[in-house]
This record gives sequence, C-alpha cells and structure tokens, in this order.
Amino acid sequence: MKRVMTIAGSDPSGGAGIQADLKAIHSQGVYAASVITSVTAQNAMQVHAVDHLPAHLVRAQFEVLADDIEFHAFKTGMLGNADIVATVAELLARRQAPNVVVDPLVQSTSGVALLDDEGSELLRAKLFPVATVVTPNLGEAESLSGDRIDSIEAMTAAGRRILKFGPRCVVITGGHADFAPGTDVYVDAATTRVLEPDSPVSNPGVHGTGCVFSAVVAARLALGEAPLAAVTQAKLFLSKALRNAMALGSGFVLDTPDNGD
Repeated sequence: MKRVMTIAGSDPSGGAGIQADLKAIHSQGVYAASVITSVTAQNAMQVHAVDHLPAHLVRAQFEVLADDIEFHAFKTGMLGNADIVATVAELLARRQAPNVVVDPLVQSTSGVALLDDEGSELLRAKLFPVATVVTPNLGEAESLSGDRIDSIEAMTAAGRRILKFGPRCVVITGGHADFAPGTDVYVDAATTRVLEPDSPVSNPGVHGTGCVFSAVVAARLALGEAPLAAVTQAKLFLSKALRNAMALGSGFVLDTPDNGD
C-alpha cells in the first residue's frame, strides 16, 4: 500500500486539518500518517483558538516516522509560524521527499490567521522550491502573487507568478470565485488548463475543502499519477464530497466516501 505523510494542524471537529486529511487519503486506498503542527479549538463554524507546537516537536514527529517508513508523497497544510515552515522545508529538502503537495494556509475560512507574515515569506522562499504542487485558493493566491484576481486570466497570471517561486505545478482553486464559481486553473512550465466544475455545486457552509482537495492530490501522486491527472481526480472527488456534505452542529462537513463512490 502506498503511503502519504500529512503535516498540518488538528481540527477537533474533523472537518479540516489532519483529521480531514486522514479520511481523504484513506478514501483513495492510500495509507496516511500524520505530523501535527498546531492544535486548534474549532467547530464546524469557526476557529476559536490556536496554539502551535514547538518546532523541535514537529521535527521529532517527522524524523521518527521517516526513519522507519518509506513515504510516497507528502502534504503540508497549516504550519503556523516561520520556525515550523523552516523546519518542514529543511526536512523535506534533506530527505529529497517525493511528491510534495503544499496547501499554503494563511487564514481559516472564518478569517482567523493561521500563519504569520514571516512564515508566509518562508513558504515562498523555502517550501515552494521543494513542492510538486501548490494549491492556493483565490485569497491565498492574491497574497502570494501580490495581484488582485478577478478573472480566469488573472488566475492564470497569478499561477504563473507563483510558479516562479519554484514549485513544479500550481493549481489555483476557485471555489469562491464570483466570476467563475468552482473553476480552477492549473499551470506548469508547459501547460495551462482551466478546470471547470463537472456540475454546479453550492455549499458555502462547508469548511476544509482545501485540505481535502490537496490531500487527495497527494494520495493520487503517491499512486503514480501525473500532477494534472491527480488534480483532475481530486477535483472530481471534491465535487462528490460537496454534493454529499453532512450537517454537523451549525455547519457542514464533507463526506469523503471510499474511492469517491
């Protein structure tokens, strides 16, 4: 069985973060192990509190796993601060980690900051160069590229700018794009592909969509798919999960059935 390591924060509601990653990766028939970077107090609606682990504990979790288990892909989510970003980037580079998917979480859906300014700079300078795929949403892509995104053309241009920071591929997810709802844009050195939704999906109360999407991309890369194919399969899976989202408390969480069925 192929194996993925996810490096991210904990969401006790199970809708995002490590918990969502584990479910999404397992749904693809891939084994998931986890390195926790941060602990949050959140429910299906909002993040109420965040605390980050010391970088040495993040390092210890990573190394004890990587010393014992061969991983076929890696996924990063919430990293919290510059120390953790630098530590994770160094570990991935030193291990020559294959198939690294970076979900560049800067803030939660409810607007709570999940990464400090220095950490954002290190994402671009240290983590993106070891990434196979970077998966920003519109807000993250605007922050990373420095440009306002208000069209498919602007999404493409932002993806090209982010590509200059070193990842092999960038996919900007447009789940909240007023100008083209649910449309994503994939770019690599040779390709630009506009990925339209297979059918209209509207479920604004769901959190964790970016976590699930990037986790499935990592799982599909671990299975040997090329990046564009992995992204395409992850988009199809996310559409199914959104259509089957479950009410939880005052919000919703994604349904992540085995193998996307």
